[in-house]
Amino acid sequence: MMQRYDLPYVGCLVGVAFQRMLKDLEKELEKQQLPISGPEYMILRALFAKNGASQSDVVEMVGKDKSSICRSIKSLASRGLVRVEQVSYKLNRIWLSEEAEKIKPRIMEVAATRHEDLASRLSDDGLKLFVEMLNKIIE
Repeated sequence: MMQRYDLPYVGCLVGVAFQRMLKDLEKELEKQQLPISGPEYMILRALFAKNGASQSDVVEMVGKDKSSICRSIKSLASRGLVRVEQVSYKLNRIWLSEEAEKIKPRIMEVAATRHEDLASRLSDDGLKLFVEMLNKIIE
């Protein structure tokens, strides 16, 4: 029987796995000539699901700190991929640009390829269990 201190630190393992997956995703996006960082990809994916989301909604959907999200949104806006609409002093809505809509199929194709690669490493039951465990962690 394993002692508690012999068990791997789950948070570190999840963090390392996430960083590795993000790095691999960035490489694939670059190969497809899509100049999008991992954090920018996560924001675009959130907006693909909920275009016009508030900046605080994006922070919650992506799960990163507000300052990182703000920097990434500014970067996306400077490249014409999103538009920021200031609704009030405290509320900004983030909208996909026409350019972002044009490259969305290519981004989603890269995402599907990455998903297939990751899913192929697990059995169907293993993948289902893995997703259930991740959902419990983020609840």
